[in-house]
Amino acid sequence: MIFIVLLIFIALLLLLERYSAARGLEQLREEHSLSTSLAEPDEPLELILRFANRSRFFIPFLRYREKLPETAAVPDEMEDVKKGDRDEIFVSGTTWLKPRQTVEKRFPITFTRRGRFVLDSLKVSCGDFLGLKDETRSSGTLQEIVVVPKPLEGTDAARIFGGFLGDISVRRFLFEDPVLTLGFREYTGREPMKMISWTQSARRRELMVKNYDYTMEPSVLVLLNIEYKGEDAPERIERCCSAGRSVCESLEKQNVPYDFAMNALMRGSMQASCYVPEGLGERHLTGILECLGRASYETVCSCTALIRRTLEGRGAVRGVLFITPAKDAVLAAAKELLEGQFGCPVTVITAGEEV
Repeated sequence: MIFIVLLIFIALLLLLERYSAARGLEQLREEHSLSTSLAEPDEPLELILRFANRSRFFIPFLRYREKLPETAAVPDEMEDVKKGDRDEIFVSGTTWLKPRQTVEKRFPITFTRRGRFVLDSLKVSCGDFLGLKDETRSSGTLQEIVVVPKPLEGTDAARIFGGFLGDISVRRFLFEDPVLTLGFREYTGREPMKMISWTQSARRRELMVKNYDYTMEPSVLVLLNIEYKGEDAPERIERCCSAGRSVCESLEKQNVPYDFAMNALMRGSMQASCYVPEGLGERHLTGILECLGRASYETVCSCTALIRRTLEGRGAVRGVLFITPAKDAVLAAAKELLEGQFGCPVTVITAGEEV
């Protein structure tokens, strides 16, 4: 009797072994992600690993391994962290799954500098029932994160402009003197209260603003140039990106509409260059910060080509905030083009100086 029970037990073990070996990874669904896709440098966020067992049988052994980007940092005391021969950092560990169970692992992580980074494929190994062998595969889903530049440190951003913003405010009130009301449109949130038509708003039961025909419709343009060949190009370009952020945040605080354009090649973007049309608000600024985070040290066009491409065919410009790595021939040519051909007042910010 005991011999028969033993035979039945061995047969069940062999069946479970055969089934688990054949379908170990087939019913497993794994994914990895980050808690945000746009982050500040040194901002705490989480790496999330999720494993789902879709079968009616448990998975007795599961090993996972995720290589982190080189700029990623993790707490020293964190478990499941390994270092490779070239100082690569891996998140690695083991677990097991009950039938129909989903297990989630969360790891604190930070990124130390600006840029666009991609998480490597998540590698998983699933063991058989008896632990005699395992099967390995890599997840095909790549995850990216964009880390935005830090703002300029120890600087009152309003001091960057001198009297430039005051001049803009005076011009705005002069230019926005309407001569003809063309109609009405929906309130977007960035028009001044004086433009709201309360009669039309009551009639439409939503805020409506007057659509004026202006004699001039100028705007502020922020131009960021990275055309520079010096040995210290990376440091100067990084400072330019930080200055670009500080400039745009200051314009937001002053409620001044602005365009943004730069000639840096964008990493991981459908568009090679960056141009964000005039606007204000969180979404507008977020789009610019993402561009600054994706910016590489390579140019898609020269500085003069950037200026021509941005200014040709457009109306009057209140002024240009021109951010560039150095006082060199590129800056001289840019100022001559902006002030001479296009007649734009220019405020220059160079990365090599205290702003």
